[in-house]
Amino acid sequence: MYITPIIGKECLRVTLLMLNGFCFLIAIGFISSSIANINIMKQYGDDSSNGVVDAVTITIGLLTLVVAGFGSIGAYKGNVETLHMYVVLLIIMGGLEIVILFSTADEHNTNELRISQFMSQNYFLNTTDMDVVAHAKFWDEVQSKYKCCGFNGPEDYITSGKDISLSCCQQAYDARFTNYQDQLYNICLETASYYNVGCEKQRPLMLKLDSDWLGIFIFMYFWVQAIELCLAVLVIQNETQLELEMKLMGYHEVQTAPA
Repeated sequence: MYITPIIGKECLRVTLLMLNGFCFLIAIGFISSSIANINIMKQYGDDSSNGVVDAVTITIGLLTLVVAGFGSIGAYKGNVETLHMYVVLLIIMGGLEIVILFSTADEHNTNELRISQFMSQNYFLNTTDMDVVAHAKFWDEVQSKYKCCGFNGPEDYITSGKDISLSCCQQAYDARFTNYQDQLYNICLETASYYNVGCEKQRPLMLKLDSDWLGIFIFMYFWVQAIELCLAVLVIQNETQLELEMKLMGYHEVQTAPA
């Protein structure tokens, strides 16, 4: 008799195939999350992030695709050698994920500091006529996206003798028609309903979404790997037992065959 019934054995293989399909999606999540983080950091200067962890995470995502491929082939064909390689790769990947998790947390804090430094230098930069448009566009995007105003707060505009930016007033900034936009902007200034939080205080939000997603992907993949490891070991046991029984059956037939 097999270690598990035939139906149970096939269920193990199908489940392993499905989990490896899920890992393909997680791998895409790893890669997408890292690319998103790289794009975010590019907004704050070319030197804002060394990108080492992002590059490693993308590599982990690509390796996850390879490992999932090994698992899928091994489960589909019931190949013991391929499944053995798959188990070894799962263990290696588990260790790499722990390293990535701690490294990502450390670089996340470093990136926050770099963003703060860049934004401070950029906001109080003496712009020329050539870059004043790009400077205003950059801060319009930051202020509207993260719902903030100025570097320390709207007082930065007031103390520097500048008009509070349109992007500090959400309704006015989102308005499509110029006349309506002007009316909403004036109301915003009169009622002081513009954002009262400085963008420096919002900088954790600039990396929070990406960091959260990466943590979720690593957490899910770690536990999926643990389940895959157990299933792979069971499938290996079944395939090994089946191969052994086939050999014994063949040996028995030879011994009982008429001379």
